[in-house]
Amino acid sequence: MTELVAAFEDGRAGDAEFEALRELLATEDARDRDVAMSGIRSVGIVDEERTEAAVDVLLGHCFDQPRRVREPAAESLSDVGREQNPAVLRPAVDTLRERLHDAHESTRREALFALRELCKHHAELFVPLVDDLRVRLDDGEAWVREHTLAVLGEIAAERPEAITPPFDDFEACLDDDVPKVRSKAVLRLGSLAETHPDADRPSIDDFRACLGDDSWTVRSSAASALASLAETRPDAVRPVIDGILALLSPPAAFVGPGPRGEQTSITLALGRLGVTFPREAPRIASTLQSIFDEEGAGNTTFEPIYESITRELETIAQAHPEAVVPAIDDLTASLDASRIERRRSAARALTAVGRTHPDEVRPAVENLEARLEDEDPWVRMEATEALLALDVVDSETESAAEEICALFLAAADSQEAIDRFVAAEPTVGALVVTELRSRVGDMDSVDEKPSVAAAFRTISTIDDAYRYLSPISI
Repeated sequence: MTELVAAFEDGRAGDAEFEALRELLATEDARDRDVAMSGIRSVGIVDEERTEAAVDVLLGHCFDQPRRVREPAAESLSDVGREQNPAVLRPAVDTLRERLHDAHESTRREALFALRELCKHHAELFVPLVDDLRVRLDDGEAWVREHTLAVLGEIAAERPEAITPPFDDFEACLDDDVPKVRSKAVLRLGSLAETHPDADRPSIDDFRACLGDDSWTVRSSAASALASLAETRPDAVRPVIDGILALLSPPAAFVGPGPRGEQTSITLALGRLGVTFPREAPRIASTLQSIFDEEGAGNTTFEPIYESITRELETIAQAHPEAVVPAIDDLTASLDASRIERRRSAARALTAVGRTHPDEVRPAVENLEARLEDEDPWVRMEATEALLALDVVDSETESAAEEICALFLAAADSQEAIDRFVAAEPTVGALVVTELRSRVGDMDSVDEKPSVAAAFRTISTIDDAYRYLSPISI
């Protein structure tokens, strides 16, 4: 397929090859169909003479096909429009517009899915469709209503000057009998309020009401929408923080067998609010902390929820470390958690607090030192960072790491540096990488950043544990 696409690119392939490519879409082997779909997408991008034909083929496969065919066809259409002049998609958009009014609900769903994919990158083509989309907000199919909200929201966000803000449409959907539709409506209202900060709509009362919805999905969406509005409408959002905190009370109910995604969305919203409102940060952190039960890190039943709580305590600690001081014991316990991301977040949070409140964090030193032998290199690095912040790293270990770091910076491919890094204890290796990380963020070390990047590349090559290491990843 790669060779065939290259032949289209340089003009060696023609109609016969394109027809052969199209015929592959009829094969019974799904893998062949996937490859053929990818090929037609590529031809539509690299061969302008056949772009229109490629769009027609892809559009045709957005309907009456298995889902695994429809979805990549719609995504491929969007890719062609992104790489070529988006106007080539206008005939496809017109066809999809007609299908929105089809009598069969499956056809309307398929058309809307394709429109949603296209709208991600080509909202300007959809302004004429706004009225047709508004009609679909009353569609008998909930899936259609839900995704119509997504498309309308995308148009309103990308082309706000071209349409009347659909506040009325979104607010009406807050009374929908399907939770997913109400959830999408409240999220889109939040986005619309961000796009139109001077508007006196929507009312904060709409969001407050959604916090009391009988669906976790709607409640979590309301929390997310309010967190996104906090920076532009702080005075309006601050009084509603109590309503979001109430979602975590009682803790036993919050960590129950409810939908984990919604619980994570609520904790994420509280983390953002804790950063935005310094005076509210202590009680937000305290409420998050209350979710940990008396077993702390020892209870793995609700580990995904505990991971998200730890991550948001870290978020608040980075901005307002004093607010997280009361949670040090729980963060220390989280260093022994089974999930890697939770251990990383706990170490990062302790680092942030330790820089300004070292005495309060010193009881965690023993647990941090134990993490220097962690199976995950990133946990080892974060634990090293925390110990450095507390100024408790062994001087001999620190000296060995500094010597290896200096050798790498002098010559990234230094055999001596490589040999010493490979032979070093995990603690020393983590400290070497930690020191290199600090050079990336140090304004005084601008001139040596190419050397730091080269050192990262070498380390990622010689130690598989650091294979994803790069200046970008830190």
